[in-house]
Amino acid sequence: MNLSWLKISKAYQVFTAHPTKRSLPGYLRETQALSNQKNLKFINPPKCPKDGFVSFIKSGRTGTFRRDEIRKYYQESLKKQYQDSYNLFFLLGLPSSKEEQWLTVKVIAEMEKHKDIILYNYEDNYENLPMKTFAGYQFFNDHCQKKKYAIFHDDDIYVKLNELKGQLKKLDPAVPEIKCLKGKCIPEAPAMYFGKYYTWIDLYPPMFFIPTYSNGQATALTAAAAKKIYKVAKETDYREFRIEDMLYTGILRVKAGISKISGLVLPNGGSVSSHHQGMPDTSTYFRKLTNLYKDNKLSFRAMP
Repeated sequence: MNLSWLKISKAYQVFTAHPTKRSLPGYLRETQALSNQKNLKFINPPKCPKDGFVSFIKSGRTGTFRRDEIRKYYQESLKKQYQDSYNLFFLLGLPSSKEEQWLTVKVIAEMEKHKDIILYNYEDNYENLPMKTFAGYQFFNDHCQKKKYAIFHDDDIYVKLNELKGQLKKLDPAVPEIKCLKGKCIPEAPAMYFGKYYTWIDLYPPMFFIPTYSNGQATALTAAAAKKIYKVAKETDYREFRIEDMLYTGILRVKAGISKISGLVLPNGGSVSSHHQGMPDTSTYFRKLTNLYKDNKLSFRAMP
C-alpha cells in the first residue's frame, strides 16, 4: 500500500494553515545591541542638501539604459526642480566576482558623469534586495535630512511625477505615513512558502500574518515614516528574510508603530504609477509612455 500521500497531506496542511497571530515572530520583535546594528558605507555619495522630494530607484548594475531614460524623464518633468528640490538617486551595490571588467568600468564612468548613484558596500543581487532598500533608508536619514518625502520605485515603473508631488504635498511630513503608489496596498495575508516571493517557514511560521504592506515596485513615505522605519531596521536582525517590501513597509512598519498606510488613488480613480515588467531596453517604449503622459492620455488602473 502506497502511503506517500500522507506526507503530501501533512505538508499541505502546514503550508495552507490559517494564521491566528497579528504579532510578529519573536526574533523580529527583538532589538539588537548597538554594536551589532547595521551601518552601510557609501562610496563617493552624492549630495542631497535641500528640502522637498527624493526618489530612490532600485536598479541593477546592468541597467544603464533604463537609468538614462529615467534621468531624461525626470529632468523633462521637473525642469528646474530636478536635482534641486527633487533629487533622483539610483541604488547600486558592489559587483560580484563574476562581473566583467567592461561593466565595472562603465558603472564607474556613469557615477562620475551623473553623480546620482548611491553605491553601497554590499554585493548587488536579487537576494540582497533588502540591503539595497536599507541603503536608501540609511542615505535618507544620513544625507537627506531636510527632505519631506521619500519615494522608492523600481526601474521598470513609470510614475506620473506631477500628480505624485501634488498628492504627497497633502501629507504632513512630520506624521508617519506610507502611500502605496500602485493605488492599493497588499492586504494582510498568510506567508507564502512557494514561488518567487517565498519566505522560509522557520523565519515566518504559518501562525503569523504578514501585515499589510506596499508593493515594493512603488512606495512613498513621509520623512517621519522613513526615519522611524530606518531606526527599527538597523536595530532588527531579520536574518535571511528576503522579501524587502513585506519587510520594510509591512513587518518593520508594524514594529515602528506606524498605522497610517493606504493606497494613493487619483481623483479619477486611477493610480500614479504602473509596472512595465520586461520593459525593453530601447528608447521607443519609454518615450511612448512619456509622450502619452504629456498629451494627458496616460491612465493607470489602481491595483496592489
